[in-house]
Amino acid sequence: MDASQRPGGGEPGFEPSRPLESFVETARRVAVEPAAFFRGVTNEDRVLPPMVFAIICGVVSAALGIAVEFLAPVDLGPFGGEAFGPPEAVSGQFGGLALAGIALAFVVLAPLFIVLGLYIGSFIYQILVRIVVGRDNAGYWATFKIYAYTSVVSLLSWLPVVGFLATLYGYYLVFVAVREAHDTTPARAAIVAAIPLLFFAASLASGFLAAGA
Repeated sequence: MDASQRPGGGEPGFEPSRPLESFVETARRVAVEPAAFFRGVTNEDRVLPPMVFAIICGVVSAALGIAVEFLAPVDLGPFGGEAFGPPEAVSGQFGGLALAGIALAFVVLAPLFIVLGLYIGSFIYQILVRIVVGRDNAGYWATFKIYAYTSVVSLLSWLPVVGFLATLYGYYLVFVAVREAHDTTPARAAIVAAIPLLFFAASLASGFLAAGA
């Protein structure tokens, strides 16, 4: 069986008709077998499956992040406050109507913002690909798939420390994906992945400096 194909045959990548099984398998392949995955998914014409995959990753990550932020017990003792748990955290910060509004906004707006971010982020990456790789690249939609599928690392972004490491791993996935999907040299793929990484590192450094000031 071709390594670029899903188990059972058919197109590579996420298959919305089998959401749970396909999502788990696709996430595993992107994270563990990125070279084979992106080598095969480049030839797939469909754009909706990677978009849906990215939406699921983003929504799950955001939901878990909100749960940790507002529902996990927080101990403010060291800062002169009192410890409070899930009921106090929710009732103390939101009324019932406001909480319902937040839930509605999350359900409706989160996917819209994720899709918007996909198109904008893919466009920025495609500019880098066009400059570094040159005219002979697989085009915008190949980059769109790269940006969509590498969002798998966002599933861990809500975890302290682990989320940071997952973000760094995401840049490695971009390197592999650009190399395979755009059929370019490792050096050029590394440059495409390194430029956003440098901006990420610079933003972290500025944040630490601002916190220490």
